Amino acid sequence: MANFCTKCGNSLDSGARFCNRCGTVVTEAAPPQAPVSQASAPPAAGAYQPAAAAGAPPPPPPQKSTSAVKIILIVVGIFVGMGILAGAAVIFGIWGISRAVKVDQSGDKVSITTPMGNMTMDNAPVTEAELGIPIYPGAEGEQGNLRIGNAKGSMDTFIFRTSDSPQQVIDFYRGKLPEKTDYMVTEQGGVITSSPSENEGYMITVGRDDDEEKTVISIMRGLSAQSQ
Repeated sequence: MANFCTKCGNSLDSGARFCNRCGTVVTEAAPPQAPVSQASAPPAAGAYQPAAAAGAPPPPPPQKSTSAVKIILIVVGIFVGMGILAGAAVIFGIWGISRAVKVDQSGDKVSITTPMGNMTMDNAPVTEAELGIPIYPGAEGEQGNLRIGNAKGSMDTFIFRTSDSPQQVIDFYRGKLPEKTDYMVTEQGGVITSSPSENEGYMITVGRDDDEEKTVISIMRGLSAQSQ
């Protein structure tokens, strides 16, 4: 490529260092630089960036982890399953007991036999020998004695009524029961607990029935299987 003198415009040979007409030193032109691509250069911090072209699809939203939801559903499923099994077990147990329960009703006596024990309700009068402690003098036996028993022991409950005051009934039993006896007395009556032996115990509840103006005496006797 031919060069020209920058002073006189004379044509210069390739590689000439001086102009052969005016003697001006020849300077080499700097090689042209390639234009910098704006697309490859990163935008300066804080520089304005144009919005995405109209019609371009928006970037996909970040996917949320569903592991927590799965765990919650599994736990709920476990509890629901346990509830169904527990309900089925209760229903099956009630059905089994209902088939095993036997009711015998004869006269004034009703006996119920279950796999867990027996229960008898009757109106037969009880004696002091059967009860094991004195009966308050003049007290009338209430109908509806309850006797419950199983392989471990029994518990019998007897109800009596008297016209005397609750305090008179409590004072009577103070001298009739063994030393291992506790008394809890209130203005309306009291509770007496007695334990003649390790296998025998009594609880006597004394209270006032204002409707009938009577004192109600409830004697509960518990016996373990060893003493029977």
